[in-house]
Order: sequence, then structure tokens, then C-alpha cells
Amino acid sequence: MNQRRVLLSNALAGMIDQALLSALNFAIGLLFIRLASKEEYGLYTQFFGLLMLSQSLQNALTNSPLIALGAKLSDARMRTLSEHLLRLQTWVSLVLGAVSVVGVWLTDQFAHVPQLEMSVALGFVCALVGQWLREFARHYHFLNMRPHAALLTDILYGTSLVCGLVITVLWLEVTTTWLLLVMGIASAIAGLHGILQSKISLGRASADARNLMLRAWSMSRWTLPGTIVDWLSRNTFAIVVGAILGLAAAADISAARLLLMPAALCVTAWGKVFTPRFSRWWGAGDTRLLDTVSRVSVIALVAIMAAYTAVLVLGFDLLQRFVLGGEYATAKPLLLTWAIYFAITAIRQVGTVTMAAGERFQSLFHYGWIATLIGLPAAIVLTWLAGTQGAIFGLILGESALALLILLRGVRSMRANRSQHRETGAPSA
Repeated sequence: MNQRRVLLSNALAGMIDQALLSALNFAIGLLFIRLASKEEYGLYTQFFGLLMLSQSLQNALTNSPLIALGAKLSDARMRTLSEHLLRLQTWVSLVLGAVSVVGVWLTDQFAHVPQLEMSVALGFVCALVGQWLREFARHYHFLNMRPHAALLTDILYGTSLVCGLVITVLWLEVTTTWLLLVMGIASAIAGLHGILQSKISLGRASADARNLMLRAWSMSRWTLPGTIVDWLSRNTFAIVVGAILGLAAAADISAARLLLMPAALCVTAWGKVFTPRFSRWWGAGDTRLLDTVSRVSVIALVAIMAAYTAVLVLGFDLLQRFVLGGEYATAKPLLLTWAIYFAITAIRQVGTVTMAAGERFQSLFHYGWIATLIGLPAAIVLTWLAGTQGAIFGLILGESALALLILLRGVRSMRANRSQHRETGAPSA
């Protein structure tokens, strides 16, 4: 099998993998919309946003260094790095779980949200620890160019999740607590299988391991605060809307976003497949291939978003009648606004992966802060002035600024990389 066919096969496996995850998240959201109140769904969106924050922290602390650094190491050193990053994330996930329990208790003491109970915090801890384990296993498979193994891990996750959801619907109650518990248990089952399949352990201390972890930290010290900034600029919309307009409004804006997630997650799938390849191409100085793949990827991802949005808009009345249960009519005008946002996100993501391949994490961090200082205040002000539409427009302003900065910097970095290779003939990373 030639390189092109291998690349196509791996990309297809990655797309199927992400499509599966998208379908599962879509089904979970629809389950809540159909069987729970708007306020309960609004509460779930708050905790789902926090779960996405925790995954962003994991990406910065372990997954991004694993991909960016591991792709340039020998097999033995890559394994050493993987084992010690797994140990690190195990302890961090447990600490974050404890912090979340305390945070929910304090919120309950001062805010008195009727739907918020301590059981929700325990469900969140289970979901956090389980998903961290599964995501690490997936990234390890992608690093080793085994997207089919990552797909198998997520098939196991999906099977376990569906079984748990059936039990919840038939014999339990569709609440945020039970849903988070089911997600956590299913993730833990799939994650443990993926780790055992990879035959990696928690690793033993050594001089080389310490050196590798220091190199990983040199990346994480910029990506870690950067992910916090990233989350603030992209995922606080539900919390902002919930605080200003109420949980029902948070449910409306989240429902519209949910309908677009199958197409939006194609961008995530693209990143999983191409991030390690971009790192290798960057290290080899093959900027011509980087540039070509980047341009084609932008066109393809935006085209997918446009086509999918058109289908949603044309078929929304049927969705409203048979899927949404007639309670989310206000979601329709939000679809086009969200589509604009996700199209800009696709363009920005291609630039982000390129800069990550060149280890330009410090620049990504600074650009993220600039975008957040533009987008977050705009989202708050526009929510007050224009409701849920205003919140999305605020996000669009921040994302547009970030995309522009990243693309300009990415072009300069590729030119510098190309010049260095012409002069030295050696990798720059």
C-alpha cells in the first residue's frame, strides 16, 4: 500500500471515529431534549462545558506534548514519554475531581440552584477521570499511526454508553447525574482496554524520563494557560447565557449548537489525524506539502460545514416536530450564526495545528489572550443587548481575531522553516 492510500485509509478511520463520537454526543443531547426539562438540559450543558474544559487541560498537559514531541522521538523514548505522561494525568485528574466536588458544594451553598445536587458533582468526577483515560489511549494510538485502534476503543465506548443509556431510560431517571455516571463508566471501560492494548504502564523514573518530561513541560507551560484562555473564548457562552438569561435560554443556544456538532467535529477528526503528520512534515522541512494539505483541508472543512448547515435549515421544521419535541423553535435562527462561527473555527484550527507542529506554543498562548479579551467581553455585552444571538456574535469576533493572527504567524513560520532547511539541510525542530 503506497503512502497516499495509507494516508487516505488513516484519515477515513479518523473521520469515522470522530463521526461515532459526534453521533453519540448528538444522541445524548437529543435524549435530554426529549426526556428532560429545559432547565435540566441547561444544567447538563453547564457541566458538559466544564467537562470540555477538563479535556482541554488534559490536551495541554499530556496529549499535545505527547503528539508534538513523541512524533519526533524513537519508539523507545516515545514509549517512555507516554508512560510518564499517563502517570501525571492520573494524579491530575483525581485532584481536579476533588476540586470540582468542593466547587459544587460552594455553589450550592451560595447560589441555591434547585437542579444542582452533590450527586451531580460525583457524576462529573466519574466522567472526568474516565474520559481522560479514554482520550489518552486514543491519542497514543493516533501517535503510533493506528487510527483503527483508536476507532476500536471508541466503538467499545459507544457500545458501553448505549447499554448504560438504555438502563437509564428504562429503569432509572434521565438526569444530569445519571448521564455523567454512564459516560464516565463507559469511558473508563474503553480507556482501560485501549491502555492494555497499547501495553504501556505508569513507567519508572530515569534520567531520560526526567529530561523528556522537562521537554514536555516546556510545551505545556504555554499550552496549559493557553487552553484556559481558549475555553474562556469558546465555551463560556452557555454559562454566560445561563447567568444572564436563565437555564432555559442556555438550553436554546446549546440545542442549536448541538445540531451543528456532527459537522463541527469533522474539524476535530481532521486535527487528530493530521497533527502528528504535520509535526513530521515540519521536522523534515516539507513546508510545500504542509501548505498544500492546509489549503485543501480548509476548503474541504468549510464546504462540509456549508452543506450540512443547508440540510439542517431546510429540514428544521421536521426536526422541530419529530426530534426536538416542539420546545426549541427559537433555535432555528441560531443555526446560521453558529455555522459562521464553526467555519471560522475550521480555518483557525488548520493554522493552529501548523503552529503546534512548529512548537509555536508561546505565540498561540499570546494570541489566545488577545482573542479572549475581544470575544468574551463582546459576548457578555451582546448577550445583554441581543440575547442568544449576541452571545454567538461575540464568539465570532474573538474567533475571527484569533484566526487572522494565527494564519499570519503560521505563514511566516513556514517561510522561516523552509529557509532554514535550505541553508542547513537539517530539521529545525
